[in-house]
Amino acid sequence: MEGLRSPFCAQAIMVYHTAFKFNLDPYNIDLDTVDALIAKFLTLHPQCVSFHFFSGRSAILARDIPKGKDVFHMCIEQQNEWVTMHHTCWFELMWAAAMQQQWDQAADYAERLFGASNWSKTSYLYLLAVFRYAHYVDTDPSRQYANDLNITALFKDVKEYQIRIAGKRLQIEKYCVRKARTFRLQNNFLYLPALEALYVWGMFCLLNEEMAKKFIRQCEDKLETITDPQLCPDDRGLGYVMVGALWKHCYLLHLKEAAPTEENEFNLNKAEEALLKSLTYEKTIEKRSFRHCMGKL
Repeated sequence: MEGLRSPFCAQAIMVYHTAFKFNLDPYNIDLDTVDALIAKFLTLHPQCVSFHFFSGRSAILARDIPKGKDVFHMCIEQQNEWVTMHHTCWFELMWAAAMQQQWDQAADYAERLFGASNWSKTSYLYLLAVFRYAHYVDTDPSRQYANDLNITALFKDVKEYQIRIAGKRLQIEKYCVRKARTFRLQNNFLYLPALEALYVWGMFCLLNEEMAKKFIRQCEDKLETITDPQLCPDDRGLGYVMVGALWKHCYLLHLKEAAPTEENEFNLNKAEEALLKSLTYEKTIEKRSFRHCMGKL
């Protein structure tokens, strides 16, 4: 018999599996328990937006991004009183669109969050800038779009919205400010900043294998175009870190198989190879690169 505490206890369990466990061990989340609780309580409370949200979150963790997006849209349409739930759904939809490389949609949700949420306007403005940057890189590789579409202005304004908690700035905001400054110092250029944002925010583990390998090809293709000797070590090192992380993700997706497969051994070897290359490029970074950038301040 369901008691008053039962729905709250169920939601606490779902928060543990979909949030805490996701950050601790994203490849061993007990989605069966989450889905069983969702099915039970949506039968009892079909209009409960919280359980619908966890249903969407479970779909994203199962790497069924289209289903997750549909559920989050439904959560938004269900009610208008709980504005924070709208912000949470926008946040999920932003990353879902980014994982699908729908950069214009991701930028739209980042802009909504920047305007409506007070959590971290610095982060949202930076994400808005990098998603717009990624969208227009696909349509105009010449990079002349940056000044025309005010992308440089977005990067410039990132530092204006930093907040302090207990007298200290948030680490993620420090990262955003540094990357925005790097954009200016590198003549309005960043190496695949939208992919790097996915990596920094821990979204690589939500990609299916097809998406991951598509990102790998993009990283490797972009690495071949980096020619500036002053920026080359930094950007190549970052590129190989992301390639290694993506190959490792492909390896971990198949790790639960009964016996190691030749394909999975290949994934692991490629991850090790890319990460070793990243260390090689890190060692080639010279102080002159720092002086070169500082000279542009």
